[in-house]
Amino acid sequence: MMNYKNFYYQFAKPEFSSIAGPYNRNLLVVTLIFFLSLLTIGLGNGISIYLEKKMDTPFIRFLSVKIPSQVSYGFDWTNFKSKDFKSRFLYDNVEPVFFRYFDFVSTDNSIVSVKAREINTQSNLYQFIVN
Repeated sequence: MMNYKNFYYQFAKPEFSSIAGPYNRNLLVVTLIFFLSLLTIGLGNGISIYLEKKMDTPFIRFLSVKIPSQVSYGFDWTNFKSKDFKSRFLYDNVEPVFFRYFDFVSTDNSIVSVKAREINTQSNLYQFIVN
């Protein structure tokens, strides 16, 4: 049976002293590097989770493409609704957006002109806003 005191004094203590260095500087440097590594891994994972959560909102995924008025009449939407385009450019659905202008009377009887956007009640953006 091995004597633990002999093992400690003849092997463990000298090895630890040589690894730790003078005044335990090497041990402090290794501890600092270990702490900074864990900190950067944690921050990186946290930032990626936060960014994924923020990028998954319908406001970010909504892409507005303006089509000039001379092209919009009789515009062919079939290319945008094809599965090939959807898988290639990673979007869900395509729908035209219509704007309307309304005039409201404020409390001081001044007229306020408002630009409003019609929205499909079945769209992800509408469901997100309602919830």
